Amino acid sequence: MSLRSDRRQPVRNDLTEEDGGAPARRRRPTRRSDPMRPDLTTSGALTGLDDVRAPLAERGGGVLQLSRRDLLTWGGAAALLPALSRAAHAQQAAGAEVVRPLSVGFVDGSDGWRGFGGVTAGTLNRGVRRHPGRPPEAVTVLPATALISGDQTLANELVRVRIHGLYPVPNPTHVRNAYVTVFFPSPEPAVRREPLPFTAWGYHSRPAPDPAPPTRFVAPLGADGALDLLLEVTPAPNHPLTRRPSMVSPAPGPVGGRFTTSFTVDWFAGRPKLQRGLYLLGLAPDTWSSERTLPTPKAGQSRPVELVSLMVSFEPLPPER
Repeated sequence: MSLRSDRRQPVRNDLTEEDGGAPARRRRPTRRSDPMRPDLTTSGALTGLDDVRAPLAERGGGVLQLSRRDLLTWGGAAALLPALSRAAHAQQAAGAEVVRPLSVGFVDGSDGWRGFGGVTAGTLNRGVRRHPGRPPEAVTVLPATALISGDQTLANELVRVRIHGLYPVPNPTHVRNAYVTVFFPSPEPAVRREPLPFTAWGYHSRPAPDPAPPTRFVAPLGADGALDLLLEVTPAPNHPLTRRPSMVSPAPGPVGGRFTTSFTVDWFAGRPKLQRGLYLLGLAPDTWSSERTLPTPKAGQSRPVELVSLMVSFEPLPPER
């Protein structure tokens, strides 16, 4: 019997379906009048299986309807507020630790990768072969909030989310546990406005390292491509983070805390931009606040454990045939 946390983990996925396929070229037209997203005012978790398709909110029912154009007209100013405010308010009311912005990095060039099924920590540690016949090159990670915009054709659409595991090692001992929660819109907004939390992946290192297997599921995006995440990280007790020589400077702070973010496909400042590709969710504040080049073994550098992050990829669903 595996020594896991009391939280149930998603069932292992064989990751063979559709892996390695070429990205879809055709995109479905964007729907223009989905309901507004409710506030994040609840805590807790729901567990589920791989390839979970969250129920989409029904139209009508007395809920205010906004078109995407109307939302973008007045939503720019509101988007300047931190995306974590709603979750932080709920946590403060419950006397819990205040949440902070999640540091999100985007792997440069990953939007052109053929597939993400086989991506692991070793993939980034070895580097990426950008040109046939040439040796792998070091991976560059950009702050996702610094991207101009995401893929706006994904607004109000479904995306396949794949959680690969931790980087640069799959079992960092200086992390006691880590859990990521995805918030889905309520299927009955007229009855329940609060979103439904889904604990999609978890890891704990005590009494032995026990990461959840890679998992994937389908998630709906909001009118501005919104996808809300909460990452909860507990550092290992009495285990100071060792600063090893690396090619990154300055190094981020120690791991641990409660972090939240809201992706968007638009240009809103302060929010990570969502598009097809591989993202790194930092387990420490400001992990990806600046552009970084990841060291490779050929460079004679140690694995940058101070950059420990959760690897997550996004892909649009292929068009229905």
